[in-house]
Amino acid sequence: MNNNSKRLKGFSLIELIIVLAVFMILVFGAFQLYGPVERIFKNASVSEKTYSYTNNIQVELKSRLEYADCVRIYDTASLNGGNVTKRALRDICDDIREDYYKDIVRASNNGGAVNVDYIDDAHIYIMHFLNNASGSIPAGQITVRAVDFSTNTSATIAEADIPDEDATTDVIINPAFFTARDAVYTFNYALGAGAMVNVAPPTNARTGETYRALNTDLENVNVKDRCDFRNLAISIITSKDLTSGGTEDMAAGAGHTYRSFVNPNALSVANIALTNISYRNNQPAERFYFDSTPGAAVPYVRSRYSVLNGTMVHPYLNESSENVDFNNDIYIFYTLPQEFE
Repeated sequence: MNNNSKRLKGFSLIELIIVLAVFMILVFGAFQLYGPVERIFKNASVSEKTYSYTNNIQVELKSRLEYADCVRIYDTASLNGGNVTKRALRDICDDIREDYYKDIVRASNNGGAVNVDYIDDAHIYIMHFLNNASGSIPAGQITVRAVDFSTNTSATIAEADIPDEDATTDVIINPAFFTARDAVYTFNYALGAGAMVNVAPPTNARTGETYRALNTDLENVNVKDRCDFRNLAISIITSKDLTSGGTEDMAAGAGHTYRSFVNPNALSVANIALTNISYRNNQPAERFYFDSTPGAAVPYVRSRYSVLNGTMVHPYLNESSENVDFNNDIYIFYTLPQEFE
């Protein structure tokens, strides 16, 4: 019998082994790519979640500080030796009142007669950037307290005039950011503009984790000179909060430490244009103030109320705190000139 049918032939054992080996290599490669791709998506997710917040922070800082006057900048270490009490805040506020606003008057025309009155509705503002939690206020928040005062010579600021920092305090960041179920990210603040650079991970870092640090912190840069009226800036770093293991303080030699932030993290820089102060080249504005000189023709004169070498922006950072230190909070005291018109 003549059998012309063709015999069906399958893969040999060797061919099957080769196909399985190639498949395993492809699967292994896919798993190797999964980690970096996942981190890229996480970074993108963090950027999307926090961009609106950091953008709102920048806009709010600029709107509140652009026309500020009498700006004084402290950090925790330089404010009463790190003992930030109401008394210490009161002393700074009363110094500002004494140095710049004592005897300032508001002159108005009343039917041809000039009325001169002390200003009783003025404020000194305390903006507090929290790198550390304070009572019910979480780390990462920015609070603003308004201290009422009068320009009357005898009306000093009392300790009781300093508002408490609590749940009723005016804040810049929506509290919902810190109370949401997935609220594991926070903000960290440093004076001066900086950039994020890659650093070696700590010894306890998990496999595949990468870390970055603010270059001004890593290089121990003196930021005091970066806080003048021409280039005041705040670096804002978005990262996982401390309870989520998002940061690690690392030794850099010579007693210096810097803070490393696990990825994902993001940096924004709020450049504050101090328009009024820059326009006057850092000099005080001319205002009416009460003249008690015997025999004065009028009880007020228009003059430059100039103290502290005439400068209107002053970074009160002592030698121990002229460098970036995320263990310190930042305090900016300022006034708004329109309240004295």
